[in-house]
Amino acid sequence: MLNVLQLKEQSKNYADASLIEASIDQKIDDIKLVPFTSAINLSKNKQYLKYALIPLLFLFGILALAPKLITASTERVIKYDEEFEPDALFKFIVSNAEDLEVVQYEDLTIDVKVEGLVYPNEAQVYVKDFPYKLKKVSPSEFSYKFNKLQKTTEFYLEADGVKSKTYTINVIPKPTMLSFDASLDYPSYVGKKDEVLRNSGDMIVPAGTKVRWSFEAENTDEVNVKFGSKGKLNPAERKGETLFSYSRRFSKDIPYTIYLSNKQIENADSISYNISVIPDLYPTISAEEKRDENDPKYLYFLGDASDDYGIKSLYFKYKIEPKGKSNNNYEKLPIEAASKTATSFTHTWDLNTLGLNPGDRLTYFFEVWDNDGVAGSKSARSQMMTYELPTIKEMDDEVEAQTEEIKDDLETMVEEAKELREEIKEMKEDMLQKKELDWEDKAKIEDLIQQHNKLQKQVENVQQNFDKNLEKQQEYKDFSEETQEKYEKLQEMMEELMTDEMKELMKKLEDLMEEMKKEDIMEELEDFEMEEEQMEEDLDRMLELMKQLEFEQKMEETIDKLEELAEEQEELSEETEQEQEGSDMKEEEEKQEELNEKFEDLKEDMKELDEMAEELDKKEDISEQTEQMQEDISEKQENSMEEMQQGKAQKASQEQKDAAQKMQEMAQQMQMMQMQMQQQQQEEDMQAIRQLLENLINLSMDQEDLMDDLALVDINTPRYVDLVQQQNKIKDDAEIVEDSLVALSKRVFQLESFITKELKEVKRNMKDAIKLLADRKKNNGATNQQFIMTGLNNLALMLDEVQQQMQQQMAQQMQGSQMCQNPGNKPGAKGMGKMQQQLNDQIKKMEQGMKSGKMPGGKQMSKEAAQMAQRQAAIRQALEQMGKDGEGGKGGDGGEISKMIEEMEETETDLVNKRITAEMVQRQKNIMEKLLKFEKAQQQRELDDKRLAETAKQRTRKMPPEIEEYLKKRESEIELYRTVPPSLKPFYRSLVEQYFKSISF
Repeated sequence: MLNVLQLKEQSKNYADASLIEASIDQKIDDIKLVPFTSAINLSKNKQYLKYALIPLLFLFGILALAPKLITASTERVIKYDEEFEPDALFKFIVSNAEDLEVVQYEDLTIDVKVEGLVYPNEAQVYVKDFPYKLKKVSPSEFSYKFNKLQKTTEFYLEADGVKSKTYTINVIPKPTMLSFDASLDYPSYVGKKDEVLRNSGDMIVPAGTKVRWSFEAENTDEVNVKFGSKGKLNPAERKGETLFSYSRRFSKDIPYTIYLSNKQIENADSISYNISVIPDLYPTISAEEKRDENDPKYLYFLGDASDDYGIKSLYFKYKIEPKGKSNNNYEKLPIEAASKTATSFTHTWDLNTLGLNPGDRLTYFFEVWDNDGVAGSKSARSQMMTYELPTIKEMDDEVEAQTEEIKDDLETMVEEAKELREEIKEMKEDMLQKKELDWEDKAKIEDLIQQHNKLQKQVENVQQNFDKNLEKQQEYKDFSEETQEKYEKLQEMMEELMTDEMKELMKKLEDLMEEMKKEDIMEELEDFEMEEEQMEEDLDRMLELMKQLEFEQKMEETIDKLEELAEEQEELSEETEQEQEGSDMKEEEEKQEELNEKFEDLKEDMKELDEMAEELDKKEDISEQTEQMQEDISEKQENSMEEMQQGKAQKASQEQKDAAQKMQEMAQQMQMMQMQMQQQQQEEDMQAIRQLLENLINLSMDQEDLMDDLALVDINTPRYVDLVQQQNKIKDDAEIVEDSLVALSKRVFQLESFITKELKEVKRNMKDAIKLLADRKKNNGATNQQFIMTGLNNLALMLDEVQQQMQQQMAQQMQGSQMCQNPGNKPGAKGMGKMQQQLNDQIKKMEQGMKSGKMPGGKQMSKEAAQMAQRQAAIRQALEQMGKDGEGGKGGDGGEISKMIEEMEETETDLVNKRITAEMVQRQKNIMEKLLKFEKAQQQRELDDKRLAETAKQRTRKMPPEIEEYLKKRESEIELYRTVPPSLKPFYRSLVEQYFKSISF
């Protein structure tokens, strides 16, 4: 066989190997008869079997240690029809796996490395089967931070389907202080009740106090207390599984630290505090005064008083000193102290109960005494506080000065508004001559805006001064209801001076200046001019109304002063009559001299009234009509002085009585003059309102007819030009009405403050309508015409309401009129329901006629709508009167009446503007249903004719809510100081407390 193999190898080297092939075939034939088993001697090879054991042992070792190296590939061959996943290309290695131990409530960070052929982009850690993303540090490194571990935690890692084994983090329990109490056992001489401080380690205690701590701690085997920085550890006695106790008596200041330990962690946690020991000190007290805004004579006091060992008593002391006199005697009021060592006290003081006179001066303070039993009680006072009442004359002078200042400011603002409007007008004219705007125009516009902003600030200042002046008057004057309403009206007008439209206009004008577009700026300047004109008219109206109110108020006050002076003169005459003839009447002479001076002051008031009346174009000369009476009174007073100086008591008394009688007659004459002036003014105003109301309705009707005519005319016909000219005529007529309305608004308070705004809108729409109609834009102009008519209707509706109010007011002043306050003459709910039903039927009929096109238009429709609006207003006013008289305010009807009144007002507005809709008809049905329910409720209500009177009851004054809130916050702040005091020595601690008090609420 060896020879055959050699021949076969040689045949490869020859091109023609046929001879070698023949030799090989011959050799094969020679050995073909020899069997393979006979050719090989197996027994001779047995000696080599021992060498086969080595690979066999190696094979079995692999099968035992890593069988998958042998079986995995074989299994894939055998189980060829199953799908096998590829082997993992990487594995996780936790670098600090041997150090997964942490103290309780601390953090632990694990560092993860990835080994393998590839690295995952993301990896997660699973805790309780919930995944958290690992932070990637590098392609093969990740980390994750476990925050504040509380107990042993297991986790494993996973990425791209590859999971790690489960790891366990061991958490070592940490000693923790749950709570602790400090029981303070005070020395007996202090007289202070023992107390317990909870979770408060810092404390200030008297010398000799014994402190007993009770600690509650978990996971704790030892609690040690160390006093001072170099002191030794003092073990606390264990009282239970979590309780420890330690006590010690103190005689000096010392800091201390509490240490917690267990078997695994020594001194794991510590807390440091400070104990301050103080001697007996002076008490301290502070007080703060607050005044009720609604009642300045009702004072509130908030204060703190404290002493280290205890407060014995607390007092409020005050004294009254009349003007020009002194007094050293203090009245004393005890104040209840809420605590023996520290208290926050409150005290209220009603000055009205003291019977103070104008010019009196009050001095008051709080005083506290401690309970020092060794050196005697020591006292401390709060700061001295004073309250001084001005005299009536001083208050009047101050109010008059402020009023004059306000009027001067208003006059100045009227002039400035007028000048600003003129500048705007000039600016518009200059801009019309230019094709484009330049930087100079921009500077001028900016200057106009600055002037307006300055004017706005002046308005705000005047408003504040007006409010302050009104509050000051209300402190010592009792306004009539009518005067109070007028002041409120002026306040409302001042609040509405600076409108939101004006602010938006200024903002828009500032934005347009950046773009420098001439047309847009011209339009805004046009609006700016109209707004300034409205402001000018509002300011002027306010000024005139304020002058009128000042005159009326001055007249009333002068009459009241005259009546009071007459009473004082009468009382003095009675005192003089009791004197003996020839006796010394020095005291009566002094009193008469004071009355003479008061009457001279009244004469000056009369002159001021004449000046006010002349300024308001009043025809009456008050001083001239009362001149003779003034001379008679002065003469009688001088005669009484001479008679008293001569000791003639009876003659002096008679002269004083005559003077008092003359004063009464003069007061009555002035009252008659006042009533005549009011009546005359009301009649003139009523006549003006009637004429203006008629003119407004005619204007509205003319505008409506013009709208109807324009709708039927082609813009290219001569008729169209005539109609545009009619629009110009309506504009001219509206300007006349506007002037009359503005003049009327300066006399009548009842006119709403929106009158100037409504007039401005009518004027603006008039101008726009004429411009659009001239440009043949008929449809656009019709919109402005509709707004014109709406504005005129709104003004007419307002004037109608004012007219009715004035008629009612005049009727109430006239005796025996048809509108007397006899309850029998009042319309009941049944009568109102019948009137409302008739009105609803008319409205429904008009709505149906408008749908079918059979309803007449123009003036006839406007007249019918106005009449229905007037009927609805009459029903509403009757309902309002019932509500005011209390007939509808019981049994829960008040809210329904208010809703009905609101719905009726909406109906009146719709009728005036001829908006007859299905919604309006439904609203009228709702009003009728509510009136029927109201009628039924009135019939079922039991009316009791008996009137129950009760005596006056003493009512406890409640503290204002803002002061109660202040006290709550202040108390919580004080509690915070007590529970969490700073660890400082007493000197520094007192400084800290003073600081806290200075920043308290």
